[in-house]
Amino acid sequence: MTDAENISQLKAILYGTDALVNAAFQVWALNTAVSDEHVEKMAGWADLKHLMLSGTLVTDRCLTAISTFHRLECLDIGGTAITASGIAYANIPHAVKDFGLYDIELDDTAAGVIASLPSLRTLNCNGCGLSCHALLQFLRIPSLQGIEALGADMPDSYARELTRERPNFLLRLDSGVWRGGDVRRPPDYEA
Repeated sequence: MTDAENISQLKAILYGTDALVNAAFQVWALNTAVSDEHVEKMAGWADLKHLMLSGTLVTDRCLTAISTFHRLECLDIGGTAITASGIAYANIPHAVKDFGLYDIELDDTAAGVIASLPSLRTLNCNGCGLSCHALLQFLRIPSLQGIEALGADMPDSYARELTRERPNFLLRLDSGVWRGGDVRRPPDYEA
């Protein structure tokens, strides 16, 4: 299938949802009416590289279809009805580098699955209720360069030590933005 044919097919599947097809392998569906059925219709042939589903109607059901996108590098499923249980049993493509999960309440099991992704570069886990244990799993991913984890439970002493060990790593917590053991506090921060 040519790029033009791929774009045409994607647009036909997503017609009426307000989702955008940015290129032959990119779907931008932020806060649209995209549902599990739409993602399932793309499974097996679309081989997407970028899929933004934040704020859509998708549930755990779409994760099986997402697993067929073997070249998927950027996946954002935050603000959806996807659950930690769904993630724990999903086969997230190993090519995922940038993963948005905000507002999905993640448990340690789901965190372990996410931490096993070999190419992970950035994570957005704002509002995921991460435990310190889950956050520590993420911070030990060699390829990970940055994580946003507002609402995570991590003491300053841990953040300082971990970002000293990895001086180029960027860690954003409620306490501030950590890099190289130093923190840049928000103006309204109270310890």
